[in-house]
Amino acid sequence: MRETELKLALHDGFELPVLEPAATGVAAVREHPPADLEATYFDTADLRLARNGITLRHRTGEDERNGWALKLPLDGAQGQGVAVREEHFFPGGRTAPPPEAVNLVTAYVRGSSLGPVAKIQTQRRSWALTDENGGELAELAADEVSVLDKRRKVVLFRELELEARALDRDGLDRIAGELTKAGAALGDPTPKLVRVLGQQAAAPPDLVQSRAPRPEDPAGEAVRAAFVAGTVRLVANDPGARLGGVEPLHQMRVALRRLRSDIRTFAPLVEEGWAKDMIPELRWLGRALGAVRDQDVLLERLRASAAGLEDDLAPLFETLEASRRDKHSELLEALSSKRYERLVDSLTEAALAPPLTEAADRPCAEVLPPLVEKAWKKVAKRVKATPATAPAEDLHGVRIHVKRVRYAAEAVGPSLRGKKAKRARQFADRAAALQDVLGANQDTVVARRAIAQAAGLRPEDAAFGIATTSLFERQQELAIEYRYRYPKAWAKLDRPKRTKWMRV
Repeated sequence: MRETELKLALHDGFELPVLEPAATGVAAVREHPPADLEATYFDTADLRLARNGITLRHRTGEDERNGWALKLPLDGAQGQGVAVREEHFFPGGRTAPPPEAVNLVTAYVRGSSLGPVAKIQTQRRSWALTDENGGELAELAADEVSVLDKRRKVVLFRELELEARALDRDGLDRIAGELTKAGAALGDPTPKLVRVLGQQAAAPPDLVQSRAPRPEDPAGEAVRAAFVAGTVRLVANDPGARLGGVEPLHQMRVALRRLRSDIRTFAPLVEEGWAKDMIPELRWLGRALGAVRDQDVLLERLRASAAGLEDDLAPLFETLEASRRDKHSELLEALSSKRYERLVDSLTEAALAPPLTEAADRPCAEVLPPLVEKAWKKVAKRVKATPATAPAEDLHGVRIHVKRVRYAAEAVGPSLRGKKAKRARQFADRAAALQDVLGANQDTVVARRAIAQAAGLRPEDAAFGIATTSLFERQQELAIEYRYRYPKAWAKLDRPKRTKWMRV
């Protein structure tokens, strides 16, 4: 479940003010019995979870939420005084985290052991803030947080936590405004654990995306930036992909594809032996992710094209959804393997200290644009040999090369300056548009193949046969449209002004 929480600093003698319905929407305040909470937090010895904004704890003292909780941050969802996280609850004894919780942080832990790092005691007063119908809008808690230091209780800080139940951010802000008038102040959204453990827990994670390299910087800095970006993207989307999320899985697959593309683009700058070892591992994981992602794309495309046929096509979608579940189970096996842990470790090490050649010491502006030009020449040669009437597999081959040159431009562009940087962005945008057209065409090929296969399994079902025939024809019409758009999308990319930035 999603947790949206706003924190405020709490001073001694604070009294809950009257929350006027007109200002806050709160019609009534219901106080809960006070609670004494005791939470034990688990992490690695170097606090990898805390440094990535993750908390894993076992807590007692709150009946409905006793047990294990794992809180994962949502990228870009934080604000002043506000933390937005995905919260997952698990049963289990207090001595060791349950396997289901550990599984979700595999990419962060990477084989290191999890152990207790802090025990926090919280004395809590809390209130349910309800609307005129008795529905809970938010929960307000006043916490006194302490730890045991040599058997002596030490009070560290006091705070108010305002957690949304049926409110959006604006609703929380209105209530917070009334609380600040009563003397509270917008607080630090940092989790309790980080505030307790201090500097080490507040340190940055292993991989942090820094500024883009400058044209005069060594080209190896661009390699490092690309490896950091890809690895961070992969790890950040790992928990969501395990939970079955469509978008996290897509982003995880994109991370793999970009990393493979970056290794190819930067081949002269990266040790050959390392690249040869890494590419098969990325391809292995990419296949496992791709098997699920392809099912997602297929389901989305066919549902969008099935208007008026939904009832008759129900067996088709049931089959595809079952296949998706099977593929996802296979993916979970891959993500739970030691091979995957080793891969994430290797990527992390490479991002921290890329295995570079001497050529990587030369300036970005001198070394990088020609690497994109090399990929561009391959695309141009292939497109000239592949008209819109070419077999689908040939068009798919063009798409793969277009995607590679787009990724290359996006990896190199940030290290350029002025007009060259602008031209690189424009080139990448046009390449993405061409990639989309060719990708959509390939999706119709996969869709028609799946429709034909499904129709063959139910030859006695007349209504299903008619519906699948209509669905097949709709996909065929779309394929004709995409083939028609292909030359136009190429013409917008294949212009001298789009590519002259690649020449030094």
